[in-house]
Amino acid sequence: MLGRLLLPACTLALPTTLTFAQAVAPEVLDAAVLAKYDTNKDGVLDSAEQAKREADRVDAVKKPVEKTEQFMSEEPIEMSVFEVNEQRTGYYASSTQAGTRINSTVEDIPASVTVVTLDQMDDFAMLDLNDIFTYEAGTEGMGTYTDFSVNNSGNPIDGNMADPTSANRIRGMGSANISLGNFETSGRVPVDRIGIEGVEISRGPSSTIFGLGNPSGTVNMVAATGNLNKNKNQAQVRFDSIGGFREHLDVNRVLIKNKLAFRFSQVYQDTKYRLKPSGTDTERYNFMLKYQPFKKTTLSASYQYYELKGNRPNSVTPRDGITPWLGRGSPTWDPLTARVYVDDQIVSSSMSAYGFVTGWQNSGRGSSLIFVDPSGVNYWAAPRGTSSDNPLTPNQAAYNYVILNPQTNRLTQPLFTSDGAVSDKALYDWSSINVASGNYVVDKTDTFLVQATQTVIETPKQMLALQLGWFREDSSRFQNLLSGRPNSSGPTGGFLAVDVNRRRLDGTANPNYLRPYIAISDAYASDSPLLNDTYRAQIAYKLDFSRDKGLSRWLGVHQAVPYFEYKEFMRQNFNYRYAMIDNHTWLPSGTPRGTTNSQYGTDPYNLASSTGTRNYNFYYVGDANGTNVDYAPGAVSPGIYNYAWGNAVTGVFNYEPTQLGLAGSLDGTGGRANLLKEQKTAGVVLQSHWLKGRLVTTLGLREDRLSNTYGVVPRLMPDALNHDFQWDDQWAQPIETRGTTETIGAVWKALSWLNIYGNKSDSFLPADPAIDLHGQNLPNPTGKGKDWGILLKFFDNKFTLRVNRYENEQLNSRSGVSATIARAAARLDIWDDQAQSRNFALTNQASQWIQAAAGGMLPPDQLFTQTAQLMQLDEQRIRSLIDSSDVLLAETEDVQARGTEIELNYEPVWYWRMKANVTQQESVQGNLSPALLSYIEERLPVWQSLIDTRTGANWWTSQYNGVNSTTPSAFYLGTVAAPLRLALSKEGKTLPQIRKYSVKYSTNFQLAGITENKILKGFNISASARWADKAAIGYYGIPDAGGIYRDLDGNRPVYDKARFYADIGIGYKTKISKRIRANFQINVSNIQEDSTRLQPVSAFPDGTPSAYRIIDPRLFIFTSTFDF
Repeated sequence: MLGRLLLPACTLALPTTLTFAQAVAPEVLDAAVLAKYDTNKDGVLDSAEQAKREADRVDAVKKPVEKTEQFMSEEPIEMSVFEVNEQRTGYYASSTQAGTRINSTVEDIPASVTVVTLDQMDDFAMLDLNDIFTYEAGTEGMGTYTDFSVNNSGNPIDGNMADPTSANRIRGMGSANISLGNFETSGRVPVDRIGIEGVEISRGPSSTIFGLGNPSGTVNMVAATGNLNKNKNQAQVRFDSIGGFREHLDVNRVLIKNKLAFRFSQVYQDTKYRLKPSGTDTERYNFMLKYQPFKKTTLSASYQYYELKGNRPNSVTPRDGITPWLGRGSPTWDPLTARVYVDDQIVSSSMSAYGFVTGWQNSGRGSSLIFVDPSGVNYWAAPRGTSSDNPLTPNQAAYNYVILNPQTNRLTQPLFTSDGAVSDKALYDWSSINVASGNYVVDKTDTFLVQATQTVIETPKQMLALQLGWFREDSSRFQNLLSGRPNSSGPTGGFLAVDVNRRRLDGTANPNYLRPYIAISDAYASDSPLLNDTYRAQIAYKLDFSRDKGLSRWLGVHQAVPYFEYKEFMRQNFNYRYAMIDNHTWLPSGTPRGTTNSQYGTDPYNLASSTGTRNYNFYYVGDANGTNVDYAPGAVSPGIYNYAWGNAVTGVFNYEPTQLGLAGSLDGTGGRANLLKEQKTAGVVLQSHWLKGRLVTTLGLREDRLSNTYGVVPRLMPDALNHDFQWDDQWAQPIETRGTTETIGAVWKALSWLNIYGNKSDSFLPADPAIDLHGQNLPNPTGKGKDWGILLKFFDNKFTLRVNRYENEQLNSRSGVSATIARAAARLDIWDDQAQSRNFALTNQASQWIQAAAGGMLPPDQLFTQTAQLMQLDEQRIRSLIDSSDVLLAETEDVQARGTEIELNYEPVWYWRMKANVTQQESVQGNLSPALLSYIEERLPVWQSLIDTRTGANWWTSQYNGVNSTTPSAFYLGTVAAPLRLALSKEGKTLPQIRKYSVKYSTNFQLAGITENKILKGFNISASARWADKAAIGYYGIPDAGGIYRDLDGNRPVYDKARFYADIGIGYKTKISKRIRANFQINVSNIQEDSTRLQPVSAFPDGTPSAYRIIDPRLFIFTSTFDF
């Protein structure tokens, strides 16, 4: 709210005489410069005036500085070695802290580092990391990359919508690590133009800054501070063509000249999207204080408050359940007669033949059904009838609502990961309607950064400086993401489908008959507090032999930076589900309401709830005409609604007032969802300049010691509704790990214009102790990187060209499909006691039939021994798999990336600057774990041969939960064999959406360089053109004689075509009063896009698209900036 009030205050301040200062523009001219060179008094320097100024600059360099009395009386500001002290104008910044932690020139860093300046961000109206990654080499933001995947249930995960901050890639490998002032952040606060002085991109692993983290690369935000010698202030207002609005104010006040300054900035941003309803409101407040009491002592402190609330639209279209239904003749269902109708004629009583599944399923879902209109809940009912007085025991199996289950592809094609997505605009207008409108997120973060720097020794021979720092993030996040997030829906969730139930179970006509809906199963909300504290001490020591007169001068210049860090990081998660939260005779106090598993202890309120207390939601998005989406889904609001349940045979029904609300769920709460991390880091960086600076070497060594502690098994309060926060705030035993990472690199300045360099660095991701399926301990995931190339520089560094080759590896990753398949395979042998639908596991069933054959007389140890013998597994190996709930069961896989990056920065004249890059990249899926393959090869013959002695039937094909339940064989085929076959077929193949070649070019031209016209010389033009090669979004399959795709053809990728993007901007700078300078700017991004379109991002083995990204049309942005 404060942010919204500041704008009119700023507007009122415009005519006043307050000494506001300059914008962060390409160059702001103070009054002294204008008085000296602006001979025609028009407020800007034309080409002749600028040339005169440049000539004076050259003369000033050649002449010795005349130390006047005034000059000597002013105490100069001492810049710290821990600060980047160059003026970053144009698109090229020659200094950085990346690679050494202290101020170093970019050309002395042998790694792939790019510094993005504020000038470049301003010219192209960039605000965040996704904007920046659009223009840089080897990086992809949301503008060109879709963070999309499909889980094992076939449910699409929309990362662009759920977490846009991490929806990016470096070198095709993964998202960037984020740091502020080289302090690791959680990434919850997005990069923003306000509060920073620049952005440093380090590609590949960097043990110097991020010894721990993703090997893809790191983005460091150079934190803004107060200016000690000049009042600098700016107000800006920004609008866009879809209703978005942003304003910011940046005020710097010098309180004591050259000693004490205070800076304040604030942002209010109302982000709009084309798909409605949607939008987020963001507020930021930054308070910065800088104090230099003595020449060599600097203290700085900053505090930022960040808040975001709202919802984002879906970036991919939902799965299509309507088209398959239409293809079957639009069948419908009468739940009271169990009959299928086509054209109002009875055709069958077989649900599965027509793509129906019962609203009540033994395989884990018997949830109540909530029917939601745009205005809210319109009906709430049990999924089938009951002859009892308890709706949670619906025993009338023949009387069911049905749900469309259009998974024909996944049922018949093992390499099809999901069913098709909507592409027909007649079904869903993906240019205007947000089908994820029920999502909602609230983020709040307080960020503190305090640093103290003291230069202890400074002589021509040596320098010693010390810096102490403290960084804190205190964050809360509430998310109610109904769609697009991992595990948000089961196999029948997330579809655009049709309500085919002709009647309700009470015999009345279904008023929602033939209405389209979005299906969401067992959605949950989460509350995730986070606290991140880091303490750091750095020492910079410089020893300079280059000034010596003897042989020792050849020893060169050396800078060593030992550093020490201590981090405490705490993350917790508390989940909630919409459920029945009041009490009834059939639902007494203390009965669980929102938990699906029974692994949380023996207390009755911590057990799994009856599935009927939870809900399967039908979010209606249209009327009964046309089976198309007419409007966005509504929302479920807590409240009291009539719950319909009763006897479907007699028609006697109850409409019982029942309270719907958020009930605590132990699923995803506590345990491994909570993390307390203590990290101790010690490292050193040594940069040496040899042979009069011709050879620069960089060496780094870092050791990280970690203690990871997970939460205890969570509990609810005895009311079974609320989390027991006092209990959940406890921690289990710590898990200790450590790792050492190294950096070694060199730059050889072969000629004044030619540098040759090479670098090798690594990183590691500390992971929990884990075992593979054979019970062997797994190594920590690691990253390795090599960079080598040349740097050409001409015309006093106005032209720089870097050609970089790289090889990156991510080894022993546990986040891929191997780990998921391994845990599924283990469930055939080991019952996890979590889901009745998986009670076919051998440790459960085999022990029962062995005990039955022995007359129930075997003691536990003998029973266990005989079960192990029958299973043909070592007893210790079984125990290790049983204990995998405490020691993680996983398998590993690798990712490799290699390529070339060419970066050009060129500023031929002061009024024309340009930046370009060309990249060639290959990122491929490495080998799956051989342990996973050998386990399945070893176990499959055993599984297929065992006989259940109680029935004489083969265990492999037995149904242990009724006639419609899953057999071990079916579980293996769907959950193990199919994803394994798909994973194997992708080995050595490019990762999704990798575009091998790309070209990006950006430029800005100021007309003041070519004209003296009073109007025209205030204009500048920005333009960007980008081209990206075709991208492999899948591979064609090889069908067998029956048309089943069982393998992929690695030589036949399915491509999305090459893409071209263009932006243009026009700015006008003028002086609207003696004190007020203004810049008016219009930017058009993606000018090539005339209208909203779909772009395929994934494909089935038959070549047809399986998922579509929604591409927005061009966006117009108008920005007004005032410096006064």
